[in-house]
Amino acid sequence: AAAIDYLENIGMDNVEKIVKVSEYESFQYLLWDIEKSVETKGRIITSLKVDGLNLDSLSDFSLEEISVVEVMSQSPLMLLKETIVELNDYIDKFFYGIEDIVYSFRNGDKIKGIDNLVEGIYGLEWIFQILKNSERLLYLRDLRLLDIYEKADSVMIELTEAIDNKDYHRISVLMEFPLYNVLSNIKEFIPILFEKTEVLTGVEVFIN
Repeated sequence: AAAIDYLENIGMDNVEKIVKVSEYESFQYLLWDIEKSVETKGRIITSLKVDGLNLDSLSDFSLEEISVVEVMSQSPLMLLKETIVELNDYIDKFFYGIEDIVYSFRNGDKIKGIDNLVEGIYGLEWIFQILKNSERLLYLRDLRLLDIYEKADSVMIELTEAIDNKDYHRISVLMEFPLYNVLSNIKEFIPILFEKTEVLTGVEVFIN
């Protein structure tokens, strides 16, 4: 393809921007400039498409092969708000997941129980990462969260020991009671997170 002097369309949250291609050594440098521009505005890139394709699906290409770049971004607080909604729904599903794990172990299906347990542990890491991000973005200092962290740490220490010992009965008990209670405490705390985000963003959130 013939080289072009200008990349005609770079949609930045539906605002078109004309970019002079010759100012960039490569598409990677153009991406860095876009990221810098978005970060300067205090926002986070949530979607980046090149000629209608998600960037993740693109392999090796050059500026000469591109005509349109679409960039969508959000403020960290608005993104957090959406994530908290997901967290609220995810914890409800996690409760059912605990029931499945306990049922599997108590009925001798260790393989299914372990597979679901591993998935659950990754899910717990995500849950607590969201809580940590919420603390940072919402300038939140709450003793109830500290209590949740302490109880969760205690449960995870015991759960790790039970997993190492292949004590499936103990794993079931820990999942069914202490861990369930920790998640219930988080669920009860979620309205506090919503209230704080509403104050900072001025946008009301509704949850079930």
